[in-house]
Amino acid sequence: MNKKSRGAWGEQIALDFLEKKGYIILDRNLWSAAGEIDIIARDTDTTVFVEVKVITAYGAGELEQIVSEKKQERIRNCALLYLKQQYGTIEMSLRFDVIAIHNREEILHVENAF
Repeated sequence: MNKKSRGAWGEQIALDFLEKKGYIILDRNLWSAAGEIDIIARDTDTTVFVEVKVITAYGAGELEQIVSEKKQERIRNCALLYLKQQYGTIEMSLRFDVIAIHNREEILHVENAF
C-alpha cells in the first residue's frame, strides 16, 4: 500500500471511529492556501480539527508529539481560515485532535493534542 492509499485508508477508519463516538463530520481533506486538514467534525458544541496518522510504532508520551510544530502551525492557520470563511468568526469553541492508527487495528485518539 503506497503512502497516499494508506493515508486515505487511515482517514476512513478515523471517520468511522468518530461517527461511532457521535461526532458529526463537517468536512474532510480540506485544502487551502494555509494547508490541509484531514477531518473537521463537531463534538457537541466544539469544532474539532483532526490530523490522522497511520503509524507502526509509538512510545509513552509520543502521541502528543506525532505532529510536528510546523504541521501544527499549518493546521491552526488552516482552521482559522476555515472558521472565518464558514462562520465569519473565529470566536467559537474549537479543539485540535490527533488520531493515530497503529498496526492497522489499534485506534489512538488524543483529544486536545495541541
